[in-house]
Amino acid sequence: MQTEPTNNTATREVIVYPALSLLQPWASLVVMGIKKWETRGWKPKDKPERIYIHASLSKRFRMIAATDPFNKYIADFDALPFGAIIGRVTLGQMIPTQKAVKMIGPDEIAFGDYGGGRVAWELLDPRETDPVPMRGALSLWDPSEAIFAHLKKQ
Repeated sequence: MQTEPTNNTATREVIVYPALSLLQPWASLVVMGIKKWETRGWKPKDKPERIYIHASLSKRFRMIAATDPFNKYIADFDALPFGAIIGRVTLGQMIPTQKAVKMIGPDEIAFGDYGGGRVAWELLDPRETDPVPMRGALSLWDPSEAIFAHLKKQ
């Protein structure tokens, strides 16, 4: 836990979690609570309790957002936030994708890569936040510096 002073000398308590950058429309589907599993080719060495969800800047998947099942949930791709932390989730179980695919529906399968040798991360208790602009990174990364810079501007 870290604290950040405000202008009136009171302190604001801020908990900083690791962040995971996702492309849109997947990032928004996660914080909306629609996408409940994230598939990766790796599992974190030390699983954090929660992670921030960062929406990458790239708009290269605009066309996929217009296809089924994405278009059931995303009305306007260009209205989605880009280049910002947009929420957080609690991490649940991490299981082989072969096991996860037996527990989920067709929309969820369309939202991930459930090929062999991958890991499905369960995403619980999604919370949307006001976008906090910042650059993303690969893997799990520490957004502390950018979050504190954002808080100082408020």
